[in-house]
Amino acid sequence: FVVGLQLNAAALTRTVDFGPSPEDALRAAQFREFWGDKAELRRFEDGSILETVTWFVADEARAHTIVQQVVTYVLRRQALIAPTDAPVFLHSQLDRVLGVGAKASAKRPRQGRRAETR
Repeated sequence: FVVGLQLNAAALTRTVDFGPSPEDALRAAQFREFWGDKAELRRFEDGSILETVTWFVADEARAHTIVQQVVTYVLRRQALIAPTDAPVFLHSQLDRVLGVGAKASAKRPRQGRRAETR
């Protein structure tokens, strides 16, 4: 099957997605149900506590792969593709133009509010 996405350019390379506060029990449960083991509760420097999902990239040049990580995770988590399936992403054709290597990204968070994992 084919999936097309219309993306928000401002959020395209965001490494931390913020969910609801655990005080909103229903929405927090829905967030955890959807994201599964990717969801984690974090306390931020400003004292807020939120559900979050963190995506990792090796360096700035690979930030465009965050969308690929998100889509692949959701497709596998919702059982729309098998765990061994490897979706094809057209955006990866830009790697050669951008001078980016083909290594998978999974090192460190690039941005987001400072947090402690609970």
